[in-house]
Amino acid sequence: MDHLKNAISLLKSNKDGLRCPKKWRSQYPTNVLATLDLPEVNGGLGLPLQEMIKVFRIAGEIDLTLRDAIGIGHASLLLEQSRGAESFADYLREVGGGNYFIGIAMTEPSAGSDIRSLETVGKNEHGQVVINGRKKYILRLMEATHFIVLFKCENTSSLSLAILPRDSEGISYKNIPKSAFPLQTFGEISFNNVKVGEQSLIGSWGGGMPIIVNHLTKWRILTTAALLGCASGALSLAIEWMRTREAFGGPIGRFSHLQQDVASYAGRIHMIWIFLSEIARSIDSGNEKYLESALCKAEGGDLAVQVVRWSVKTLGARGICEETDLMQRLLDLEAMTIADGASDLLRMQAARGLTGEEIYESGLSRSRTVNRVGGKALNYMLFPDAIDEY
Repeated sequence: MDHLKNAISLLKSNKDGLRCPKKWRSQYPTNVLATLDLPEVNGGLGLPLQEMIKVFRIAGEIDLTLRDAIGIGHASLLLEQSRGAESFADYLREVGGGNYFIGIAMTEPSAGSDIRSLETVGKNEHGQVVINGRKKYILRLMEATHFIVLFKCENTSSLSLAILPRDSEGISYKNIPKSAFPLQTFGEISFNNVKVGEQSLIGSWGGGMPIIVNHLTKWRILTTAALLGCASGALSLAIEWMRTREAFGGPIGRFSHLQQDVASYAGRIHMIWIFLSEIARSIDSGNEKYLESALCKAEGGDLAVQVVRWSVKTLGARGICEETDLMQRLLDLEAMTIADGASDLLRMQAARGLTGEEIYESGLSRSRTVNRVGGKALNYMLFPDAIDEY
């Protein structure tokens, strides 16, 4: 892992690289970071999830922005469908070579986590898909060469996914200023009769829901690893400050209130890391861990925010200075407790595995039979191996 940490650290020193992962990847002699989880058949290393979380943790410890430099990212959606990697082999090769960077467009002005309320619609006509609608709060707006778009199939409640080049006819972009992740662009994408061939569909027509669920399960695990890394980096700064900063005749680390907090936070980070590692191993073994990954991201993200906020206060005035980057970490973490599923909603999803599907569906004011993936009702159970404990 040391050589990977060195490679990621190089990216941190390159501000232009932080702004554009595609440019950074292409200008370095090796694209090893981009190919870590690319399948071997496509020229990558094919690392399993339980190894990838270690790399994402390193990236998060250095800078949360760097999670975009690790692996194939949202391009892994191209693997999550029945036709297999061969269908998108050219895309995957270009992603691995650093020439493509794939963004994802899901959120809309009136639909965030409630993807059933999407208003972007696709019509399948004569071998082409025609897409109309608007996406909002999309990260990597200008850096991405392609976008994977989630849309509703016309006159149905089914969802589909398609990959589009950013310069497709009928697509327009609008930047939205933000505070978090200042070196990444962010904004809106409008689709006005955008036409793509059926070969750009990821999976079958109307079969997007199980694909996106599977992707989010893994992506939230990787994201949580980066969040824990970010918290660990901040905690290391605070610990060093406790050892070296003197007040009232000695190092501040002797104060019991700081000792209590630092021990608690270090232990909680480690406990969530153990949980995270267990989920990753289980997913690698072919098990469904949608609810566990949701809970892990919620708890890991909120803990990371607490740790960094405490680290700022521990460092005092130095904690708000740019030299420590703690305030930027805090802003980025707050954003990440919303992105890829807000913490409160993720806990609500996890609770369905404890209280049951009917309670969950009634809380959303819909019948149990509405909630289906691939024609089968969801019957997830949280911690199935330990359910007798509750």
